[in-house]
Amino acid sequence: MAGKSVRVRRRSFSHWLIVGLGLGVFIAVYGSVIYFTYISSPDEDGGGPIHIHTSFRIVVEDREVPIPAGIGIAPELWRDRSLNRYSLAATQAPLHTHDDTGVIHIEANVNRTFTLGDFLRIWGVEFNATCIMDICADNHYRLTVLVDGVETNMPFDRVALRDGGSIILLFTRSQQ
Repeated sequence: MAGKSVRVRRRSFSHWLIVGLGLGVFIAVYGSVIYFTYISSPDEDGGGPIHIHTSFRIVVEDREVPIPAGIGIAPELWRDRSLNRYSLAATQAPLHTHDDTGVIHIEANVNRTFTLGDFLRIWGVEFNATCIMDICADNHYRLTVLVDGVETNMPFDRVALRDGGSIILLFTRSQQ
């Protein structure tokens, strides 16, 4: 047995060519699916992916109402999933918060206009033209909507979320 040689079987060039081509086709197909699903899904605005930030605050008589971390990420703070088709990741809504600073992250696979109403629906808080949560403009409070520090008469749920923008819902005592 000492003189017996062990024969090593080598793969042929055509075998490696087929393996390489198969791997190349797999990568091309997978990359195309990712690209056309998440990156280049144009909508009516015809854009590609966006990642912008808007500051949002609710202030009642000089008291800040907390905007919780995890809106659009934590299941209990992700009530409306109707905009999920615009998400870059299945683990978060296209509009979400990472911390409690009030910064809304807009990370979407399309460049379209999202509104404060979209964000509030994802969060799941009740709102209408004069109320948010249980805070209402009524005989006790006046609601002022500030967009980038300027008062607007636009309904707050229709205010567009813009990169670097600021939205403040300011409830002050009514003067009677």
